[in-house]
Amino acid sequence: MDGLERMDSATEYAIKCHASLCDNQDFLDQLSDPRVQKMLLHWMNKDRLSFDEADELGKDILVASVFQQIRKLGSVCKDAKIQTPLQLDVKNGAVKLLSMDCLLYTSDAADEEDSVDLGGRRIIKKKKKKKVMQSTQQHRDYKKSNKS
Repeated sequence: MDGLERMDSATEYAIKCHASLCDNQDFLDQLSDPRVQKMLLHWMNKDRLSFDEADELGKDILVASVFQQIRKLGSVCKDAKIQTPLQLDVKNGAVKLLSMDCLLYTSDAADEEDSVDLGGRRIIKKKKKKKVMQSTQQHRDYKKSNKS
């Protein structure tokens, strides 16, 4: 069984959304706009803007339109448990869309490796929190049994 046969509907939908953005030349042109790039760098914590500058840039119609599409892609990627396919091109200092192939491979690796960070921290934290809650309850039960 190859990777495509094992793909769930959330992953398939993420691939379709990504493909539609990659095929949309208007979106790709908008993505390369300096205002959008500036806001993306801010959003990715690579080049932070002042609050006022980020607020003003966020009100720009072009920036808002691109971010609406990126948020949608981010949401479907989150549902599919894969990373949003954006990457900083260090050579050009620009943010670009990645190929979905590398993200799907990384997502498969995440199933086998605990060290791959694709949202697994939340799962680990929940487990830790649950253990703490269990040990706290055991401690309370122990105190009650000793009082009797």
